[in-house]
Amino acid sequence: MLTSTVAILHDNGGHGEDHYVVRTLNDNLYLDAVMDGVTGRGGWEASQTLADALPVPPLTSPADLLTVLEDVNQQLYRRGLGHFLLTTIAAVLYGESVLHIVGAGDSPVVLIRPDTYQLFASRTS
Repeated sequence: MLTSTVAILHDNGGHGEDHYVVRTLNDNLYLDAVMDGVTGRGGWEASQTLADALPVPPLTSPADLLTVLEDVNQQLYRRGLGHFLLTTIAAVLYGESVLHIVGAGDSPVVLIRPDTYQLFASRTS
């Protein structure tokens, strides 16, 4: 069985706007997500809202994860009365030897292997 772990490399206690979710979805599917709330834009509330939403629904695919992100985005927009409450997200959905990376904002995902690493940053199209 595969396992998922999180290593916290930086104490951001001074800002307190970061949250993370580690979730085993089944014997072969895992979710790791880090949210970095944007200072001055309701970042704590935004990252906490997303962290609270990710453990609730069944997630079986990247499309399910995107649906949660879209739903939370709409909630935060309505709650902010037309002004976004903002957080970044760097999420990895791993299963069946496939790594799905979902990101929004400037928080990258770094895949670390014993002899190399690979950086995955969010792209706009």
